[in-house]
Amino acid sequence: LSLIESYEQLEVTVNTPKNENIKVSVPLDYELVSFWYKEDVKKKVEFDIEISILDPAGKNLQTLSKTATIPENLIRLRTRLKIIGLPVTDSGIYRFVIKTKQINQTKYIKVSEVPVQVKILRNPQNNLSNKPSN
Repeated sequence: LSLIESYEQLEVTVNTPKNENIKVSVPLDYELVSFWYKEDVKKKVEFDIEISILDPAGKNLQTLSKTATIPENLIRLRTRLKIIGLPVTDSGIYRFVIKTKQINQTKYIKVSEVPVQVKILRNPQNNLSNKPSN
């Protein structure tokens, strides 16, 4: 097992006043790696994967999908989903909710969640006072 640059917490600086709502995409390229296995080594398994990124309030900010296949004669598979940008709205725990379904099914089943803590640091754009200087 090798985890290179694994994120558990991110700090993001935004240029907005404290009372203004935030909805920005952090310019971050990253991958979500998942490990899958099957019981029957002789059977090929195809399934759809859906990843939802939820903000601290539980709002779905982004949904991504991918199809994966575990071929015959293999029992394990790692999938890598490359993601560009992380939408953020507030400080707190963001959850990557991972769901799967068989190709011929319609309903996804949640199989995992990956939490990432995001801390938003505010840097107001107007740091200058409107008062004249002496």
